[in-house]
Amino acid sequence: AAHCLEAGGEAGERTAGGLSDSETSRPLLLKAQTATVSNSDFWLAVRSTMQIDHHLNERRVQQEIRWFQAHPEYWARLGPRMQRYLPYLFAQVRARGLPAELAFLPVVESALDPYAFSPYGASGLWQFMRPTAKQYGLRMTNYYDGRRDVIDATEAALNFLQDLHGRFDDWQLALAAYNAGGGTVSKALRRSQHRDFFRLRLPRETRAYVPRLLAISAVIAQPEAYGITLPPIRDVDPLRVIGLPSSFDVAVVAKTLGIGAADIYRFNPGLKRSQWSRDTPLRLTLPESYQGALQDASHLLASVPLEQRVAWREIVVKAGDTISELAAA
Repeated sequence: AAHCLEAGGEAGERTAGGLSDSETSRPLLLKAQTATVSNSDFWLAVRSTMQIDHHLNERRVQQEIRWFQAHPEYWARLGPRMQRYLPYLFAQVRARGLPAELAFLPVVESALDPYAFSPYGASGLWQFMRPTAKQYGLRMTNYYDGRRDVIDATEAALNFLQDLHGRFDDWQLALAAYNAGGGTVSKALRRSQHRDFFRLRLPRETRAYVPRLLAISAVIAQPEAYGITLPPIRDVDPLRVIGLPSSFDVAVVAKTLGIGAADIYRFNPGLKRSQWSRDTPLRLTLPESYQGALQDASHLLASVPLEQRVAWREIVVKAGDTISELAAA
């Protein structure tokens, strides 16, 4: 997968190879009082469930940390997306007993942008390619792309990561396989006499990919040590989800609930058209702009007459169908 590493969603690979000599030296450790210590309940909970060795003595991890130190604006720009998605991602990771560091993988993959699309065809927060997405049960139709659906894609990605960890029994190798493919990592292991990720002959992107996640995790573990201020994240799940009783047009939902259609698309990125249908999960993630209770929203949508919920519907014409039959369908 290709990755969007800038918080603004600018596509492209950022490698440590472009850093200056001073930036590629060991990260500058600072006293705690030089940065605001980010000790919100959310960050404390994340730190308490970290399990992966961050390999702080490795040069490539140090390079990545130096980049984050040199670009403090990165964290501020990423803050709104972190608030929108990280509590949900972390909750899913923690529910499985997995390392908290895995919740940060979409930061590396897509800068937490569910609409991110790579030149190679990878899509969504977790940057699934179509074959892997199909393998892990994600639907992709004219109406819906499960790779962009935060809920479905997160379940598939964590299943995939658990399978890779079961195969390689090492998180660095599992993460490398998520990026480069299991076959590529297996081939590198066969060529070597060890299982040390940092000494394996892997693609250049993969050699930067795992250190980048480890560096992000190290900064989140001790932001004050590096003079970095993390955005405050409230320990709440902003993904408020309700079931839809039937197919619905986005415009009808927006009007009924008094929210903007743009907000609906932003919180339901799996939609490819302006309608929930039989080809999509009948599920609405309410945007932050909706201040009502979930039950109120469900009642309002259920009260819309069935014939007013969709302005049009798709009919597949088969050989032998007549106009009268199609009109009555």
